[in-house]
Amino acid sequence: MEPEWFDTTLDANCTRHETVDGGPRCLPLVYSNLAGFEQYADDACTQEVLGWAEADECFANPLPALRADIEPQGCGVPPLRNVRAVTTVTHDGPIYTKSEDTCIPADRFDAPYYLVGDNVSLEDFVVLPVRSVEGRR
Repeated sequence: MEPEWFDTTLDANCTRHETVDGGPRCLPLVYSNLAGFEQYADDACTQEVLGWAEADECFANPLPALRADIEPQGCGVPPLRNVRAVTTVTHDGPIYTKSEDTCIPADRFDAPYYLVGDNVSLEDFVVLPVRSVEGRR
């Protein structure tokens, strides 16, 4: 998907995303994941990681700038929540996931894993105007 907008404050391409604070907001490339399917670098499940397939000659796959959770709520695109920065720091060790309240070893895919950083305030991103289209709600 090509970016629809350009954020001059962040100097980055961005796309329209609904967010839990009532968006829409213009966010740089975001990887969204169903809440509860996070992966971690440590056996206490405190340091989140993102496994990301590298680009090759047939598939451009840039590392996203952000990682967010989604929770499907009926029809439509669910809003983003818990938006966090994705770092370029890699993790080469074992991978863990949560099962109920327990942190357990998980399968490691053949892809680099990147550390996920702190939460990012949605207020750091531009609120986009809401457009109405004749005959649609």
